[in-house]
Parts: sequence; C-alpha cells; structure tokens
Amino acid sequence: MNKEVQKVQKVQEVQKVTDNMDQSTYPLSAKQPKGRVLVVDDEEYAREVLGDILDSLGFEVISAKDGFEGLDSFEAESNGISACVIDLTMPGMAGLELLEKIRNIDQTVPVILVSGYTRHEVRQKEANSANVGFLQKPFTKGQFQDALEARLATND
Repeated sequence: MNKEVQKVQKVQEVQKVTDNMDQSTYPLSAKQPKGRVLVVDDEEYAREVLGDILDSLGFEVISAKDGFEGLDSFEAESNGISACVIDLTMPGMAGLELLEKIRNIDQTVPVILVSGYTRHEVRQKEANSANVGFLQKPFTKGQFQDALEARLATND
C-alpha cells in the first residue's frame, strides 16, 4: 500500500471516530468563551499580546486604544464584561480616571491595572477601589493568568 492511500485511510478512521463521539462526553459548550475581557492600552502591541494571552486562556477580547474608547466599550457592554485590563498611563483619559468611571457604572467588575510603574506608586489609588489587581510590566503569561484568576475568584 502506498503512503497516499495510508493517509486517506487514517483520515477516514479519524472521521469515523469523531462522527461517533457522544456529545454528552464532548459537549459543544466546551468551545464557549469563559467570558469577555476589556483590554484598554494605548500601545497596539500590548493590546495584541494581551489579546493573544486572553484568547489562549479561552476569553473573548474587546480592545480599546484609550480611556475614552474603553469607557464607550464598557458602557455598551458592561453586563457582558467579565473583567477589565487597563494600562495606567495613556494620553487623554489615564487608567485611574477610567477605573473611577467604570466604578461609577459597576462597583464589582474585576480590574487589573498594568503599568511600567511599581505597585507602590499606585497602591494608594488602587486601595480605594474594590477588586483591583496590579501587574508591573513586563509580566509573563503565568503572572497575568494568576492575577486574572485571583480577580475573577474574588468576584464569585
């Protein structure tokens, strides 16, 4: 038997197995997103990286390039947003101002503030708001995942 025929047979075998899978064992809902996360950062690269991380963790991503766009997105989608990731330093409306405006709409949505500044520099402002975490840039995917899971667990 040549290799091409063997490949075709393998594909057919896999197709038979997948066609016969019990949907209760392999539910379609496993593909549903874990939630929606609003990412607000003025740096396109940062939005893309955070979007890729969130996507790999099973979240749907809403991106905004500044605080104004972030606020508009939050107002339009507030009931469907599971968490927010907000850069502290952005032109126009900075991250802490956006956080304050989001808190006027929703007191409990989990928020992760990200910045090149140290946590000490934002601790006082952060302490004035419930369910807010902080990550100093740069951070790893694991650090981000831990921070997000901690905020989401606090919200449960």
